[in-house]
Amino acid sequence: MEFLARLGTRVEAALERAGLPPALEYDAHLRVSTLAEGRFLEDARQREGVDELAWCAASDPLEQISASLLDRLAAARTLLDALRAICAGAAGESSRLSVWLVERRDGATLCHRGSTRIGEPGSDELTLMRTRMLVEILRGFSGEDWSPPACTLALSRLPGPRARADLALSADALHPAISCFHIPRRMLVGAPRPGFFTRVQRGGVVDELVPPAESSSALEVLLRPYVSRGLPSIAEAAALAGVSARTLQRMLRRCDTTYQALLDKVRLDVATEALADPRLRIIDVAHSAGFRDQAHFTHFFKRKCGTTPQSYRQSHGRRSASQANAPGDGAISQGRPLTRP
Repeated sequence: MEFLARLGTRVEAALERAGLPPALEYDAHLRVSTLAEGRFLEDARQREGVDELAWCAASDPLEQISASLLDRLAAARTLLDALRAICAGAAGESSRLSVWLVERRDGATLCHRGSTRIGEPGSDELTLMRTRMLVEILRGFSGEDWSPPACTLALSRLPGPRARADLALSADALHPAISCFHIPRRMLVGAPRPGFFTRVQRGGVVDELVPPAESSSALEVLLRPYVSRGLPSIAEAAALAGVSARTLQRMLRRCDTTYQALLDKVRLDVATEALADPRLRIIDVAHSAGFRDQAHFTHFFKRKCGTTPQSYRQSHGRRSASQANAPGDGAISQGRPLTRP
C-alpha cells in the first residue's frame, strides 16, 4: 500500500474495490482474505501498469514473516534446518499454504503452493510475493546475490524483467500447478549469515497462528475487521472465504454453530477487547462492534454477558489491577472472557 501511495494510487478506493477492510490503511495487524488480497493486487497491477508489482513493492520481504518463524530461522544451524522449519510452520503463516522439501542426492527441491489457482485474480502476484520471500530466506544463508540455478513458477505468464533477472528465469520456467527451485547440496549445510534474520523490524508483524481454513475460528478472524462498518451478509462472508454460501452454511453446521452465532461471538469479542481501553467511550465501543446506537449495544451486551458494558469495564479494570499487584509471576496475563482464535 505504501508503494502504491507513492505512485499516486487512491489506496482506500482500491481496498474497497477488492473487498478489503479500510482499517488496513492504519492497522497492519489484521489478517485478511487471500482471495481479496489477490483482487487488490490484480486491480493495482492493471491500473498502474506494473507487471511485477509484488516483486517491486516489498522493500524487505522478511517483514511479512511472523516473529516466531524469524526466531526459528535465526536459530537454525544450517539451511536444511531452516527449510524444515519453514515447511513445518507454513500453515501457521497462511491458511492452505503448502511448502515442502524434496531431498535428493545432489541437493533438494523446495516446492510451494498457495490457496489461489492460476488464472484467479492476483494469483501471479501472490506467487511472486511468496517466491521472493523464500529466495530472501535462502540469501540469508548463501549471500545477497544468490539466484536459484533451476526455477519453475506456477504463473499464467512470465513476470517482468526485474523478477526474471533476479531469478534467472528461462522461457520454459512456467508450471501449471507448483512453484519450485533447486538448492545444491553444498548450500544445505551452510550456516545463516550473522544478524541477517534478527535485523528485521518486528513492530507490525503479526505473531498469531492462522486457524485451520475450514474452522469457525478462521471465519472469526476474517470477519473481525468488517463488523465496525456493518455486518457482512453470509454471501459476502462466503465470498471472502472463497466458497458458496451453501458450502459455508454446511461448514458452520459441522462446527455446530450458525452464521448469526458466529457474528454475535465476533461482535462480543471486539466489544470486550475495546472495553479494556479506558480511553474509549461506550458509544465508541458500540460503533467498533457494529452497533449504531448505545442502547442496542447495551441490550445485546447484557443479554450475552449478564451485565452492562460499563459494569463489565469497571469489574474488568479492578481484576486487572488486583492481578497486577498480586505476588507471583508478573508475566502471566489475565485471560479474556472469550477465546480468540
